[in-house]
Amino acid sequence: MSHDLDTDTADGTYVIVIATDLSPASTPALAEALRLASAVRDPVLHFVHAAPAGTTRAVLVEMKKRMIRELEARAAELDLPVPRNHLVHVEAGSPKEVVLGIAHDAGADLLVLGTRFDSQEERARFDSVSEELLHAAPCSVLVVNGRRAAKDRRG
Repeated sequence: MSHDLDTDTADGTYVIVIATDLSPASTPALAEALRLASAVRDPVLHFVHAAPAGTTRAVLVEMKKRMIRELEARAAELDLPVPRNHLVHVEAGSPKEVVLGIAHDAGADLLVLGTRFDSQEERARFDSVSEELLHAAPCSVLVVNGRRAAKDRRG
């Protein structure tokens, strides 16, 4: 699959924000974000995880360390490079507020989200969070269907 990205940004960079919880189901969205980043000249990736409101600073720091290790491991499993210019954000708050705040502050060109819909609860969560992100994002949004991506890889 080829991706034609408009990378003519003012400073020559293309900013991709990926919202992830690093669950196994988020791997297809992570893989797509890494593939897209490898297709542009000067990508900047922001990996974002929203922790529950009230999470202590010490726990956020540990979550960020874990997220960095997990990202490196997942990228290696996928045989995809993590761009030199990347940032990992772990912030306490609602997923919508955290992701939108970082997308806005980073000047995102693209927001990447994953879905899986393994249960009614996950479908409801998509309807409440991802639907809001689709409508409120300051940039284009790519929603990667995790179940479909897994099925496509199996053949």
